[in-house]
Amino acid sequence: MSGATAARRLRTAPNFRDFGGHVTQDGRRVRMGVLFRSSQLSALDEEELIVVDGLGLRTVIDLRALDERTAQPARWTQA
Repeated sequence: MSGATAARRLRTAPNFRDFGGHVTQDGRRVRMGVLFRSSQLSALDEEELIVVDGLGLRTVIDLRALDERTAQPARWTQA
């Protein structure tokens, strides 16, 4: 499944999107389906967890503060 398709299927994470296509400082482009960004993933339902699992993500970097992560932990933690 493409990142664009996945993003449309994640209604509880409306800010989830593929970062692919963005131009880097040296003029190259980020490949599609490699880097994603989102808001918190604490509200994902079971179907959405399957969608995210299907992206094959290996690393998650959660930039929220500790109190935010504690109050609303991400439901998806496979990476």
